[in-house]
Amino acid sequence: MVTPSTRRAALGAILAAPLASVPVVANFPDSGKLPDDEARFLAIGPQLVQLLNEYDRLWAVAKTAHADWWKAGEHLPSPRWPAMESLPEWKVYSDLVEPAEKVGDAIRALYEPFDGLHLTSLRAVLLRCRWAASFGCEEEAMADIVRLWREGTLCA
Repeated sequence: MVTPSTRRAALGAILAAPLASVPVVANFPDSGKLPDDEARFLAIGPQLVQLLNEYDRLWAVAKTAHADWWKAGEHLPSPRWPAMESLPEWKVYSDLVEPAEKVGDAIRALYEPFDGLHLTSLRAVLLRCRWAASFGCEEEAMADIVRLWREGTLCA
C-alpha cells in the first residue's frame, strides 16, 4: 500500500538524484563530417560573434541617443522632420550610428556567403540564431531548429 508519506519519500529520492546522468539531447551530429560550406561557416564563428557583440553594444548606445533626439523634437511643430535634423541630438545620434553601421557592414560581408545555407548541425544553427538575434531575423533561425527536430537530427 502506497501512503502519502511513501509517495513523498519516493518523490524526494527522485528529486535528489543527480540530473547530470539524464541525457537532455541524445544526438549531436556535429561530431561527424560536416559539409565544407558549413564547416567554413563555423570557422568564422568566433570572428562573427565578436563583431555581433560589438554591433549590439554600439546599437544600444545609438538607440539611447535616438530616444533622446526624438524626445528633444517632441515640442517641434509638424512637420517635424526637417527641424529635427537641425537639433544637436541628431548630430549625437548620427555620430553614434556611423560606427555601428560600419560594424554591421563587416558582419554582412562576413555572413552573406552563408545566408540561406542549409545547415545540418546544431552548432551552425545556433550561430545563425546568434546572428539573427542582432538583425531581427529570429523566425528564420527558429525555422532551422524546427527543421532539425523534424529531420530527427535532434531528439529529447
